[in-house]
Amino acid sequence: MSLLVTYRDKLRSSAMAKGFLTTLLGSGTAKVILVLATFIFTHLLSKDDFGSFSFVRNTLNVVLTMCALNYVELLTKFTAEIEYDKRALSRAVLLFIVSLVICVVLGLVLLFMPQAALSSITGDPSLRFFFRLIGLLLPLFMIQPLTEAVFRGLKMFKLIGVLQTCTALLFVAFVTVGSLIAGKKGAVAGLLIYYLAYSLVSVWFFIKKVDPTLWRTNRSLMLRSESKVIWTMILPVFLLSFIEAPVNWWSQVLMTRYDSMGTIGSMSAILQIRNILIIVPNYFFSTFITFQASMNAEGQHDKYFKYLWKAFVWCLIVGIVLSVLMWVLSPLMLSLYGKAYVSDVPALHVAMLSFPLIMSVSLLRGSLMIKEHQRLMLITSITACLAQITMMYVLLSSGVSPVITYFWAQLLFYGIHFTCFVSCCVFDSVKK
Repeated sequence: MSLLVTYRDKLRSSAMAKGFLTTLLGSGTAKVILVLATFIFTHLLSKDDFGSFSFVRNTLNVVLTMCALNYVELLTKFTAEIEYDKRALSRAVLLFIVSLVICVVLGLVLLFMPQAALSSITGDPSLRFFFRLIGLLLPLFMIQPLTEAVFRGLKMFKLIGVLQTCTALLFVAFVTVGSLIAGKKGAVAGLLIYYLAYSLVSVWFFIKKVDPTLWRTNRSLMLRSESKVIWTMILPVFLLSFIEAPVNWWSQVLMTRYDSMGTIGSMSAILQIRNILIIVPNYFFSTFITFQASMNAEGQHDKYFKYLWKAFVWCLIVGIVLSVLMWVLSPLMLSLYGKAYVSDVPALHVAMLSFPLIMSVSLLRGSLMIKEHQRLMLITSITACLAQITMMYVLLSSGVSPVITYFWAQLLFYGIHFTCFVSCCVFDSVKK
């Protein structure tokens, strides 16, 4: 009993534990809402229509990854370092400027892409209007993930949870109403309204909650002297997203060429199951990186690696246990999406092989970002993406199921990342 009391007291006194539990409660609630919403949408829409909706949603995520999402960890690092490093504010501003420029360029590409080219990409002429609209609204959509990164760097975990929960409810409402009114077109319209509302609400909270004196009195801008960070840190991260996100998206295009949009529906359902399992670990990682960045900025390297390797071991253990559990429960899990998805059990089995690697890579990616190994991450990404797309072509041309092919290719992708990231972190821990 005394051991439990001691453990409880340690948790209460730990800022990291408090941040993780706050994130788990707030953001976890939002994620549960989004997961349950997926079950609703698979029943409101046919498998092909849900595949079309998922294709637009996945494409938007790809574009946002290239513009903003891949910068979240880097911006969290810069924000957490503002208190300790006079260069951090200038780096954060430069990152925002670069992200905005990339968003505008990609938005213009979508706006003015020839009709024939856009139709060949979407595979559905009825979706062309929505891709044009995404191009127009893209600079607004990018604001949400970047403002959330600032909130995370400032340890405003409660605010993030409230925002995510409230906007998740809006997502369910917009997409459900849209699906009932106009099928897949209404669902996609609801999706875009959700992204726009989320961005506007994030800006409002940023203005209201972030103390402006943090930027005015703490550090002055040194954009010219810090511009080198664009080449050493920001652009390598952009190239990471420019490689990984399009390759993942092109893999989905290949799947539809060898089969129907239903394969995207199957893939999305399996990815949803895997994403459910990593909800809690991801919330820990997003909290962990904030404190990691602070420990690194303060020079607490022994403490930094002590926590990192403990977390790494637990990632492997939890990943293996959850994978085995999903192999046993796979028919039941897929049946929740409808009878049409039960035949995807073999694909789910393959998908879960990479789960322990995904957890470990997600953890170690933050450490490589903090230790400024962006160039190594880029080289690893290029190698892994080439391997992934090569395996896609080889297996698809050999007659392997498109969905199973996709997850075998992902296993190779994460295996390469795991090997390189572990090696780099071992080197850093010895070098420190």
